Amino acid sequence: MSVAQNIRNVLITVILLTVMSCKSSRFSYKKGDQSIELLIPNNELLINTDDISTNYATLKLTNINPSKLAITGVGVSIDKSSHNGNMYLKILSRKDYYKGQNTYDLNVSYRTNGELFQHKFQIPIRLIKNKS
Repeated sequence: MSVAQNIRNVLITVILLTVMSCKSSRFSYKKGDQSIELLIPNNELLINTDDISTNYATLKLTNINPSKLAITGVGVSIDKSSHNGNMYLKILSRKDYYKGQNTYDLNVSYRTNGELFQHKFQIPIRLIKNKS
């Protein structure tokens, strides 16, 4: 093999390994070695058109101190059983909270070494009707 072919093979291998190692998640935030991944069933918030809806989600934290993390969003609360780098969220919502909106905004922020990091997860909303 020629030197050019060897370089080409090495580049193709590096590109393939890079693509395969990238974790694709619709709801993830990464800054250096710190990351937050939002796991939510069906990747959407289900909102009942007739009543209050309850949705559950999990934030998986990597190299982020949960006590330094602030979470804001309409009707969101943190389950007290959160542990091991996971934070369990409960989201109470009503249709009228989201007039004209297609997404639910869940904001997270944390400090590391005095620097503030912020991210907004925009979760699609799907309206559902109660079966009578």
